[in-house]
Amino acid sequence: MSEVTCPHCGKTRIVTTRIPRDVVVMLPCPECHELVVLFRGKAIPLNREVLRNGTKEERRNHIAEIVEECLPPELFSEVVNWDFTDAGLPIAFGDRKVRRRGRGAVPEEDGRDRPITDEDVARFRKFELHRIDEPRYFKKYFG
Repeated sequence: MSEVTCPHCGKTRIVTTRIPRDVVVMLPCPECHELVVLFRGKAIPLNREVLRNGTKEERRNHIAEIVEECLPPELFSEVVNWDFTDAGLPIAFGDRKVRRRGRGAVPEEDGRDRPITDEDVARFRKFELHRIDEPRYFKKYFG
């Protein structure tokens, strides 16, 4: 169990158990009831007055400051290549392979790559739409 100090009142009563590492959480401090954003063990103060009564620009700037606190500092350095043309992609994206659990490979010529036609939609509405609430049918197609 880990505790975080409230940036508003300085009390160490915000308990952060079971919060996944990359999840941003907004909650009130149990002591002073001011809003706090938690991210990776860091407590960032939210200004409730700006959120309630600020102009659109003030709210936008305040939220942007919070988001900036959550981003890694290397994002703002000169090292990051921000050229997103085909030649300058910072991350190489290969062809994505579909993973299937226990079903084996699906042959490419089975027609799954073709667009959905009006006939497909009509057949689905007529024969399958009413079955989507059946657990076995749903699991068969949606996992």
